[in-house]
Amino acid sequence: MARIQESLSMPFGASEMYEIVNDVKSYPEFLPWCFDSEILYQDDSKMRATISIRKGGFSYSLTTSNLLMPGRSIVLDFSEGPFKYLRGEWRFIPTEGGSSVNLELDFEAENRILDIALGAASGRVTAKLMKSFEDRAYALYG
Repeated sequence: MARIQESLSMPFGASEMYEIVNDVKSYPEFLPWCFDSEILYQDDSKMRATISIRKGGFSYSLTTSNLLMPGRSIVLDFSEGPFKYLRGEWRFIPTEGGSSVNLELDFEAENRILDIALGAASGRVTAKLMKSFEDRAYALYG
C-alpha cells in the first residue's frame, strides 16, 4: 500500500481552498490529467463523484464517496475504480494570513502494473496535483 502526504501554504482562507478542492465538476478545467468529472450525488455533508483520468498509458475512472465538513475537511472513501483500497483526507487549516492545505492518501491499485506505476510516480503526481490547486486558487482569488 502506498501513502501520500503533502501540504501547501496558501495566502487564501481555508474556506476558499475548500471550495476549490470540492468543486469536482471544474477539475477538467485545471487538473492536467482529468478529462471528465461527474457529481453523482451531493448535499451539504456528502458527495459521491466520479473523475476520469488519463495519465501516460493509463486511463481509468475513480468514484469516491466523500464526507464534507465545509471549510475544514473532505474525507474520501473509495467506491469504484482500479483500486483495492483508497482512503484519504483533505484538511484546510486556517493560519495567520491564509491557510494550510493538507492531503493524505492511502491506496493500493487493483492491477499490479498500475500499483507499481502509481507508487513510482506518486511524488511527482502529488506535487503536480498540489501545484494545480495552487494555480487555480491564484486564478480565482488573485
